[in-house]
Order: sequence, then structure tokens, then C-alpha cells
Amino acid sequence: MAYYLGVLSEKEGQFQNAVKFFKRFFFCARMLDDPVGASLALNRVGVAYYKSNRVEKSLRFHSKHCEFTDQENAFAAYYNIGMCHKTLGELEQATLYFSRALEWAQVREDFSSECITHG
Repeated sequence: MAYYLGVLSEKEGQFQNAVKFFKRFFFCARMLDDPVGASLALNRVGVAYYKSNRVEKSLRFHSKHCEFTDQENAFAAYYNIGMCHKTLGELEQATLYFSRALEWAQVREDFSSECITHG
């Protein structure tokens, strides 16, 4: 429920409420030992902070998301960290994380085409 209230708040432009609900969702996911839900929550908190122009706070949550998520779901964290650094004018760091996102996508593309070829 907290997740959907966060999504609704975000759609209405009420980013502080969205952050509150997504944080609640994160704590519920942690209590239920749901790493996928917790990872999603960290991402959504970061996005809500970014949309409210609190980029440094957004960067902290996307970095936490990057630490917390499994490798199969790391693309969003890499890309969002890159966007935060770009917005902050930290272009070397932005390039590093955009490159990580690209590498992630290329590895998945290689694996995907192997599956189709050998499949």
C-alpha cells in the first residue's frame, strides 16, 4: 500500500509525500526480508528527491540503491547516479556511471543474443 501511495503522490507532484511513502515501503520490505522491494523503494526515493531538485539527496539514495541491488537490476542505479552527477556538473563521475550502465546493457545484449542463437 505504501508503494502505491508513493506512486500516487509522485504523479500528483507531491514529492515530499512520495518520499515519505517510499521510505515506509523500504522499511516494510526490509522487515519482510524482500531485497527486490527494498531496492525498488531506494530507487523511487532517489527519483522523488531528484524531481524535487534535491539532487545531492537523490544521489545518496541512488548510491544506496546501487550498493543494495543485485547485479541483474543495477542498470537503473548506474544511470540515475550518472544523471545526478551530470546535474551537479560532475561530468567525470557522470561519465563513469553512464559507462557502467552501457557496459551492463551490452553484457545483457550479448547474453540475450546467445540465448536466441543457441536457444
